[in-house]
Amino acid sequence: MNLLSFEFKVLGKVDSALELSTSSLALAKKINFPRGEADAYFFLGQAYAGKGKSTDALINYLAALKLYEQLKRNVDLAETYYAIGSVHQRNNYDEALTFLKKALQISQQTTNKDLMGKIAYMTAVVLIRKSEQGEAAKYKDLAIEYYTEAGNQTGLANCYVVSARLNNYAGNVQQSVKDNYKALKLFEKTGNKLGIYNVHTGLGLMYEDQKNWKEALNSYLAAKKAAEDVPPREVLAGAYNNLGNAYRELGNTDEAYKAFSEALKLSEQVGDKKGIATSQGNLGTIYSLMGRPNDALKSFEEARKRFEEIGSKESTSISYLEAGSVYFDIKKYDESKQLLEKGLLIAKQIGNKDIMSRSYRLLSQIDTATGNYSSALQNYDQYITYRDSMQHAEAAKQLSEQRLQYAFSKKEDSLRLQQALIAEQLEKQTLLSKQQQQELKLKQASLDLAQKEKDVQMLKFLQTQTELKLSNEQNEKKLALSEQEKVLQQSQLDKQTLIAKEKEKELLLKDKKITVQKAQRNIWLAGAIGFLLLSFIMFRNYSQKQKANRLLQQQNIELEEQRDHVKKAMAELQQTQLQLIQKEKMASLGELTAGIAHEIQNPLNFVNNFSEVNVELGNELKQEVKKLALTDEQSQNLHSLADELLMNHEKIVHHGKRAGAIVRNMLQHTRKSSGVKELTNINAMVDECLKLSYNGFRNMNKTFATKIETHFDESVPQVNVMLQDLSHALVNLLNNAFYAVNEKKKQLNGTFEPTVLVSTKKAGNKVIISVNDNGTGMSEKVTAKVFQPFFTTKANGEGTGLGLSLSYDVVTKGHGGEMRVESKEGEGANFTIQLPA
Repeated sequence: MNLLSFEFKVLGKVDSALELSTSSLALAKKINFPRGEADAYFFLGQAYAGKGKSTDALINYLAALKLYEQLKRNVDLAETYYAIGSVHQRNNYDEALTFLKKALQISQQTTNKDLMGKIAYMTAVVLIRKSEQGEAAKYKDLAIEYYTEAGNQTGLANCYVVSARLNNYAGNVQQSVKDNYKALKLFEKTGNKLGIYNVHTGLGLMYEDQKNWKEALNSYLAAKKAAEDVPPREVLAGAYNNLGNAYRELGNTDEAYKAFSEALKLSEQVGDKKGIATSQGNLGTIYSLMGRPNDALKSFEEARKRFEEIGSKESTSISYLEAGSVYFDIKKYDESKQLLEKGLLIAKQIGNKDIMSRSYRLLSQIDTATGNYSSALQNYDQYITYRDSMQHAEAAKQLSEQRLQYAFSKKEDSLRLQQALIAEQLEKQTLLSKQQQQELKLKQASLDLAQKEKDVQMLKFLQTQTELKLSNEQNEKKLALSEQEKVLQQSQLDKQTLIAKEKEKELLLKDKKITVQKAQRNIWLAGAIGFLLLSFIMFRNYSQKQKANRLLQQQNIELEEQRDHVKKAMAELQQTQLQLIQKEKMASLGELTAGIAHEIQNPLNFVNNFSEVNVELGNELKQEVKKLALTDEQSQNLHSLADELLMNHEKIVHHGKRAGAIVRNMLQHTRKSSGVKELTNINAMVDECLKLSYNGFRNMNKTFATKIETHFDESVPQVNVMLQDLSHALVNLLNNAFYAVNEKKKQLNGTFEPTVLVSTKKAGNKVIISVNDNGTGMSEKVTAKVFQPFFTTKANGEGTGLGLSLSYDVVTKGHGGEMRVESKEGEGANFTIQLPA
C-alpha cells in the first residue's frame, strides 16, 4: 500500500496517496509492524508536502525519523532527513542546510551512491539560493563524484545545471553555456520535464545578463511549458515569475502583471515563502511602472521581510534597491538614500557588482539633486568602475554558438524519424481515402431520401394554404360590399351638414371684416405717432452711445498701453531675478569647484614633478648598471626591471598631465563673470568662437581636420549678452562637435568626411545660433540626460560632464533663452541656442 501511495503521489494524485498512506498506517499499527508504520509516516509526509501542507508533512516525517532510528535503517533515515530539508528549503535556508548535511553524513555510512549524490546536489542548490556560491561548488563537485560512480545520467544532468549557474555567476560564461546544453541533451533523452525546466530557466537567466530579453522570453516560455507537467506547483510559480520579468523588460506591463499575479497565487497555495517574496517584489516593480508608488513600496517591504526571514541576501539587497528607486522617483531623497546604503552593504558582502553599480548610480543622482556635488562625483566614479567591470559581449557570442550547435545535432537525430513517419502517414491516408469515399456515398443517399420526404411535406402544406386563402378572399369581398353601402349613406348626411355650416360662416365673416377695418385704422394712427416718438428716442440714444464709445475706446487704448508697460516691467524684473539667482548659484559652484581644483592641484603638481625626476633617475640608473661588472643574466634582469620602472613612471606622468588638464578645465569653469550685458555683434562673436575652438582642438589633435561650413544671417541685429559667458558656452558646443566627428572618423578608419555646420538666423524677435555635426550622434536615452550635471558621452577620463550643464544654465537662466538638442545615433547632432533679440 505504501508503494502504491508513492506511485499515486508521483502521478500527481495526492489525495489518493494520502488515503492509501493513512490506511497503511492504521494496518501497520494493528498488526504491530514498526517498519510498515515508519514507511506509512514517511509517505504521509510526502503526500502532505505535495499538497503544500508543510506543518503536517514535518510532523509525519519526524514520526518516521524516530522509528527509523530505532530500526537503525540508515538509508531510510537519510531519505527522511533529506525530505525534511526539502520542506524547509521553501521557508528557511539555514534549517534546510542543517537537515541536508545530517542526511549526507548518514548516507555516507551506506553504499547508496545515488542517495549521496541526490543529497549533495540539493545542498548545493540551497547554498546557491543563499548566495554562498563558493560552498555550493564544493557540494556540486561531491554530487558529480557520487553520480558518476552510480552511473546516474539524470543526476549528472542536474549537476550540470548547478555547474552552469555557478560558472555564470563567476563570469565563466562559455563553460556555463556548455554545461546547460549538456544537461538539456540528457534531460530530453530521458524525458525529465523538471530537468528541462531547469535548463531553459538557466538559459533565460543568462540571456537576462546579456539584456537579450526576446531570447530570454523564448527560454522562459519553453521552461513554463515543461513546468506545467511537473507536480510541485512552486516550479510553475517560478516559471511565471521569470516570464513576468521578460514581459516587463519588453514593455508589456499587462502580461507581466498577469504572470506575477499567477506566480503569487501558486506560491501562496503551496506556502512557498521564497516564491511569495519573489512574486511580491516583482509586483512592486509593476506598481512602480503603473504610477502607484504606495502599492510598490508596500510590496517591496513585504518581499524584503520574507527574504530576510529565509536568508536570501541577494534578493534582500535587490528589494532595498527597488524601494530606494521608488523613493527617488517621488523625490523623498533621505528615505531613498537610507535604503540604498543598506542594500549596498549587503551587495558588497556577496560581491554582486550589478547591484553595487546601480546603487552607486542612484546615490550619485540623489547627491546631484541635493547639491552635494563632491559626494555625487565620488559615487559616480564608483558606478563607472563597477559598470565597466561587467563584460557581456563574449557571453552573448558563446551562447549563440552553443545554441546553433545544439539545434544542428537535434535536427540530425530527428531526420530518420521524419522519414519513417512520412511513409506511415502515406499508408494511413490511402486507407482513409477509401473509407471516406464509402461513407460519403452512404451520407449522400440518406440526404437524398431526407430531401424527398421534405419535398412531399412541402407540397401538402402549400395545398392546404391555397384552400384557406381562397375561402378567406370570398369572405373579405362580402364584407367590403356591405361596408361600401354604409359609407355612401354616411357621406350624404355629412354633405347636407356642411352646406348649413358654410352659410353660417359667410355671415360671421362679414361682421368680422367691418370690425377689422375699424381696428386697422386705429392701429395705423397709433403706429404713426409711436414711430415718430421711437425715431426721436433712438436718434438721441445713438448719438449718446457714439459719444460714450469714443470715450471708452480712448480709455481702453490708454489701459492697454499701461498694461503692456507693466507686463514689460514685470518680465524684466523676473528676468533680472533669475539672472541674480543664476549668478549666485554659479558663484557658489565656482567657489566650490575652484577650492577643490586648487586643493587637488598642489599634490598633483608634486606627483607630476617627481614622476618626471624619477624618469631621469631611471635612465641614469640604467647607465650606471652598464658600468657594473655583472653577468649577462644579471644585467638583463636589472635592465628589465629598470625598463618596467620607467614605463610605470611614464604612465604616472601621462595620467598626471591628464588630471592636470581636468583641473585646469574646472578652474576655467569657475572664472567669475562680470554679469554686465553689452551690445554684441552675434555673427562676429560666433565666427571668433569657431576659430578659437577649432585651433584649440587642432593643438590637442595634430592630425585632426574637418570641413567647416558657415551660414551667417546678415539681418541678425546686435544683442545685449554677457559676452564672456555666452562665448564660453558656444566654445563648449563647438568642442563637442569636433570631438564627435573626430571619434566617428576613427571608428570608420578614414572613410568618412567630417563636417561641422555653424549658422545664425533671425526669427521674429529672436536670434538662433545652430551647431550641426555629422558625428557619432546620441540615442534618445542619452539625449534626455545630456544637460544633467556630471553626465558625459565621452570615454572615461576624457570629459567632466560639466560643460553642457553649465552652458545650458548660461543660455536659459543667464540670458532667458532656450537651448535644445536633436540627435540620432550614428548620424550626428544639432544643438541650437535661441536668444531674445
